[in-house]
Amino acid sequence: MKYIILYVIFVIFLLWNPAYGFLSGPIAGRTGAPDDICGSKSCDDPPVCHGSFSINSRTAAFFITTPPNYVLGETIEVTVSFSNSTSGLHGFELTALDSTNKKVGTFQSRDITTQTEAYFNEYAAHTTVGTARTSWTVQWTAPPANVTDPVTFYASGNQADGGGTPENDYIYTAAALIIQPIPTPTLTEDECGAKSMQLSQDSLKLQKGESREIVVTVKGENDCVSEDVSVTTTIKKGKKRLSLSPESGTTDENGQTIFTITAREKTGKATVVFKANGSKEKLKVTVASE
Repeated sequence: MKYIILYVIFVIFLLWNPAYGFLSGPIAGRTGAPDDICGSKSCDDPPVCHGSFSINSRTAAFFITTPPNYVLGETIEVTVSFSNSTSGLHGFELTALDSTNKKVGTFQSRDITTQTEAYFNEYAAHTTVGTARTSWTVQWTAPPANVTDPVTFYASGNQADGGGTPENDYIYTAAALIIQPIPTPTLTEDECGAKSMQLSQDSLKLQKGESREIVVTVKGENDCVSEDVSVTTTIKKGKKRLSLSPESGTTDENGQTIFTITAREKTGKATVVFKANGSKEKLKVTVASE
């Protein structure tokens, strides 16, 4: 009976003790985001969080790493990290808000060092195993619709002293912003024009019978993609040394068309000139056949 009572007391202690709860993962709402417990209030206001020191007052650096852009409905990886830390225990909590401060997207764990809260997966945090790490990577899936750009990730980090209490721990906060990419307009020749061209290569060295592809990219005003633009070719100084297929082409939805250059039996140097309809620019590829 005595052992049962001691066991019950021990369990109650674990459930009550906030240090144990934060070791296995913080309570949701402690990221430093505007609508979180540690958002409008300072995270160093006791008894809200850890109250020994001011935010970001230690020498460590705490930061969030994300791609610059996201696409609706797709998943990206988000990394939360400490650097220059002298502590052996660390933790974090992360969430994402759009410009209206509405929580957006869902988090998923990649391994046993992280977890998500059980309700809506709107938060990601460390696990007990994860406190031995200084960097954690989780996945975030953007909603399929109804997001007001930009999306900002907010995170708080704990550089813990290992004392088993919230005291004497250093708390950090960080934020990172991502946006939906602005698509490059795809326009027809009449709408976009043909202002500039690019070649995938400007020189080739070919053996007899060898072939290589040259990609021609055409752009118009403000770098818009020029679709349905005619590109013509001319072989100069070596028509008997090369063959071209096709001799003219039309750009696709990416503003590109592909030509194949093949070396014939006769060796030497030749030049292929490319010109896009509507553009004054001419580009050359020098070909040496051996």
